[in-house]
Amino acid sequence: MPQSSHQEPFVRHSIIAIGALLKSHEASYLAGVRPRSAVIPYVAKLHRSFAISKYDTAVKSMRKAMCVGTSSPRQTLLGCILVVCFEMLIGNSYLAIKHAHSGTSILQQWRTQTQTQTPIQRQRQLHSPAPLIVEDEIVEAFRSLSIQIITLGNDSSATYATTYDNKIMNHPSVTRTVPLTCNDLREAQDYLNHIVCRIYHFITTIPIPSGSIAPPKKIDCEPFIEGGSVITDMAIYRTAFEITENVRAQQAQFATEIANWMRLFKPLSESLCNKKEDSETGFSCASHVAAMMQMQAIATTILIEGVLVTNEIEYDRFNPQFRELVDLAALIVKLRQQGKKSNSWVGGPWIDIGLTPQLFVVVTRCRDPIIRRTAINLLEGWYIEGFWDPALIAQIGLFLMEVEEEGLDDVDSGRGKKCIIPERARAVISWVSEDSQKRNALIQCVLKSGGVDGGPVWREKYVEW
Repeated sequence: MPQSSHQEPFVRHSIIAIGALLKSHEASYLAGVRPRSAVIPYVAKLHRSFAISKYDTAVKSMRKAMCVGTSSPRQTLLGCILVVCFEMLIGNSYLAIKHAHSGTSILQQWRTQTQTQTPIQRQRQLHSPAPLIVEDEIVEAFRSLSIQIITLGNDSSATYATTYDNKIMNHPSVTRTVPLTCNDLREAQDYLNHIVCRIYHFITTIPIPSGSIAPPKKIDCEPFIEGGSVITDMAIYRTAFEITENVRAQQAQFATEIANWMRLFKPLSESLCNKKEDSETGFSCASHVAAMMQMQAIATTILIEGVLVTNEIEYDRFNPQFRELVDLAALIVKLRQQGKKSNSWVGGPWIDIGLTPQLFVVVTRCRDPIIRRTAINLLEGWYIEGFWDPALIAQIGLFLMEVEEEGLDDVDSGRGKKCIIPERARAVISWVSEDSQKRNALIQCVLKSGGVDGGPVWREKYVEW
């Protein structure tokens, strides 16, 4: 981006706009105000106004280049990434997702045309077919965006994975040629992204069994979030699947793939993340990235194993993985605190999937009181990552915990009595409607039994943060 800013005015204006918006967020943070709050300090307001002005100039420059026909696919894709980053930072998730879809469609069309005109080498099939025209980093950026968006449950977000990219990644010859070594972070992340993209797409395509309680109950007061975003169909986090022999076979294949990746990545991860407590070099970009990748792999493992889960109580066997997720998240938070300047807001444009979606798996699926509370505490002190607001996820976790712990049972574990959440008291999210600007949301969950004639029971809560 900095290199391109010398030749492309819209890139230069966009970078300045994003920098000014970050300064606005930092000024708000230093004044004790959340970055996206409606009322912000005067200095933050000045930075924000300047950011919007430069952004407007950047968008006009992009449109001008497109109208005169001078823009190339690379320019268009760079512009799309910058627009997505700005809209995410300012809180316009709907527009950011819309532009991300447009960019992935343009990239898909370009890749198809390029491969048709010039057959690419097998080892490049998972990257850019013409890296001197559109760099591998741009292709990977859109794959990362696609992965992040599909976690939100937007059906159209699967466009990139369900068409060109998914066909290529499922082709046997490509699977065999993908390097099964994790000698450096870049190679390891590329391979992880390929696996995760395929797994997420696979999960979203599994039918919901008839009679499932997944559909939410109609909420009479829902219109209170006019313009808010609804994330009710987060398909990869479902817990009700129609299991066929074909689904079982594919699930086993994907579970093996992610397990192999974790085995190969383990030595590199341990060398980067296992630092001494008193080491001055405890924080590094590599340590942070390695820990984040390990978290994503563990969470994806739980999600793909969860395809075969029929009862919520079965998730208790993943408590060691939930604990590892929380430990890695605590490490990332610690590394960030060591590496950032004092009182500096640590957020920024976030294309790769972050810490928050992984902890969402913990707060919604882990019923261990200590692990879940630790995850919620970490979320409450974290910052916004792209489309994911940790404050909202913490509220979801608190609501689920409140509902489920009303039905605690005392059981004899052989070492005395122990409180557990029985199957009948376990809840799953059925509806989340939130307004990121006003920072409020309506959350709905459902318990499988307890209603009339033993039917499901829906619980709702309005939250602000």
